[in-house]
Amino acid sequence: MLFSCLLSGILPAGISSVALTQITRSVSGTVLYQSGVSKSSFTTPKGNVSVLLPQDLSGKVLTGTVSVEPTGKNEKEKKKNLNDLLKWSVSIAGQRISLSDMPKQFVWQTHNGGGLRSPVALWNAAGVKEAELNLPPVISSPAVDPNSPLQLTTPRALLVKGDLLNMHTNKGFTAGGNFLITDSKGQKFTVKPVCQSAQHAVISLPDEVALGELTVIEEVFDSPINGYNPAQSKLSLVDLEISSPKTNLTPGETSEVIVAIVTDTKGEWINPDIDKLITGQMSINLRNLAPQTVSMQGGNYQQVHFPVYARPGRLEIRRNIVANTAGAFSVSVTLNPDFAISNDPFSPQLNALQTPDEFNSWTAALKSDLRHLASLQNGDAASGVLRSNVQRAIDNLPRCTDQGNLPECKAVATSLLRPLDVPKGAASTWLSGYEVFKTAAAQLNSPLAIPETELMRNGLEIIKRFIFQQKIGHMLSELNQAKQLLDLGEKAGFTPGQRSQLSRMLQSLITAVDPVARPGMWDKKLLAYETYCLEKRTKDGIDPKESMIAFLDPGKKRLWVNPEYQQQVLATLKAVPAGNEMFQIQSLSAMKVPVSYLIRAVPMFMHSVYDHEWWANELMERKTRDSTAGTRITATKDSTGTYWVFYKNAKCEKMEGQKRQKCLEHETCVWDPKTQKGELKKDGKYYTYEFLPVGSCKKGTEFCTEMWSIFRINYVYADKNCTRLVDVEKIYGFSCL
Repeated sequence: MLFSCLLSGILPAGISSVALTQITRSVSGTVLYQSGVSKSSFTTPKGNVSVLLPQDLSGKVLTGTVSVEPTGKNEKEKKKNLNDLLKWSVSIAGQRISLSDMPKQFVWQTHNGGGLRSPVALWNAAGVKEAELNLPPVISSPAVDPNSPLQLTTPRALLVKGDLLNMHTNKGFTAGGNFLITDSKGQKFTVKPVCQSAQHAVISLPDEVALGELTVIEEVFDSPINGYNPAQSKLSLVDLEISSPKTNLTPGETSEVIVAIVTDTKGEWINPDIDKLITGQMSINLRNLAPQTVSMQGGNYQQVHFPVYARPGRLEIRRNIVANTAGAFSVSVTLNPDFAISNDPFSPQLNALQTPDEFNSWTAALKSDLRHLASLQNGDAASGVLRSNVQRAIDNLPRCTDQGNLPECKAVATSLLRPLDVPKGAASTWLSGYEVFKTAAAQLNSPLAIPETELMRNGLEIIKRFIFQQKIGHMLSELNQAKQLLDLGEKAGFTPGQRSQLSRMLQSLITAVDPVARPGMWDKKLLAYETYCLEKRTKDGIDPKESMIAFLDPGKKRLWVNPEYQQQVLATLKAVPAGNEMFQIQSLSAMKVPVSYLIRAVPMFMHSVYDHEWWANELMERKTRDSTAGTRITATKDSTGTYWVFYKNAKCEKMEGQKRQKCLEHETCVWDPKTQKGELKKDGKYYTYEFLPVGSCKKGTEFCTEMWSIFRINYVYADKNCTRLVDVEKIYGFSCL
């Protein structure tokens, strides 16, 4: 979901949509997918008729809204046209719905099966069909886990005023139910959804809802359902504004564009967490839609990341504009929440796909990722539900054949993927993420496109994992240069020269990776590690999605933390406030050497696994090599901190170390580009190994902390008697303190 505003000067700018069907009798129809809704609109000489349905067409009962907007030069003509239109009707898959002068809710009893598309038709007073549109087929409801607690979730932890609110449930909504909204002032509003399916409801907020924190619960028969985790239904409401003091300019005259995010109209913080939610976790896309008329400071197409707040309750970004010629100008602004405050890992990927071929390449890779995900599950009920929903997604993901159908294909994919509850860290490291990375990298060649830096950054992380997996260190320097250039452009904006340079770097990396970046590139162990954070820890009774309360990332110098436990986590790190929301912490390296550095605490509002650098450069310590016989080789101690994970409802169980002195044949993983497989092969060397004392967080009643460190050392020798040491291999893992 993207939040947009448009500023126009002199002449207004129109909003266009793709016409899916053009019918005779001067009646036309379009389907537009936006904000979780499919809007079927019919344009007639007497006015417009709109049918709103959820883009998630699943279940036996769907609710929607039909509305009429008459045209006319005056009120008398509008009233006459309205009376004429009220004699018309619409039908959905044969079910006839009469029209009303006010927006009217209806219930659609669906007919699943057969995979047939769902026709939406407009009928005139004589019972003649004037126009017809086709929606995707209705599919079965997602499978549900009867043992899981009821939860309500939103795609984002933030909502812009005026946009529709999308609510999802892991169980099932009751047709005809209401939702109770409590705003930051304690005001309560009972509203009916605009449209609703089995697990998806779209709500229009009343204008009186105050900015700040919102809480949403479902009401059934006037009784609120509150047996879920309330944190899952909380979000923050802000306002997005764009303005200019002068909109009618003469050639050479200057003005400015002012973009503002308003969190409180009174200039006070209603919710002190909102500033942490926004700062550094959002970006603004600014587009000058008439560059021939005006020039904009910083470039006509730019992405801006937020600075520190200028004053309480309002964050502003200002850009000067200069008129080149007389004429109309328009500037659009789009607010992009990043993955840190998003519960939806796939929407940013789908937004970057611009052609049917790009979409189809993405879905082909995604299906492979999903099959691997299903193969990793155990035999419990929750795993069975996930496997069912994975198969439901694979069976129904569409193949896009037409540019005009691309919005529909994206909407269907979004609906199918939502019930899977895929962690963001997994989705940004799967093969499908790599396919989107290639698309985002190619868009650098277009001066009219705004670089999708978040997707490119995720793609570079995938390539980094490949480099470490295949041990092709010569690519690491080029990878780091690309990351540095991406960081520079993200902070200050990309110059044309930087765009071109970054494009060449990324294409070089893609050329090197493409031959082996195919389904099966990641083995099952790696997928398990990336997807569910150490194989979900189910054998130890710990699920990171429920138990993880914080994660320390030394590369990004950030502590992602549940605000409820922030003070306790900071105390563990012996944190000292250092001003500007920074903390000086006492950490350890992977070699357990004390280190101290500055970090920023970032609220982790949803219990989920984020896109952290699990396989990071800092974890790959340099190894000192010496071919002299009999010389003992020691590892260079790293100077950076390592990763920490904090759990609740856990305990640390430690294990003693052990050393294996028997000399064993050494094996190396060799990649075969022809078979696209890796194979362990003897390399003529020998080794002994040592397990260091380690521990593991298991289910309990306390708090448990694990850090990324060495748990095993392989001593590699050139001879079968293990006397000539030539290498020391260190194997890493998480171990509790």
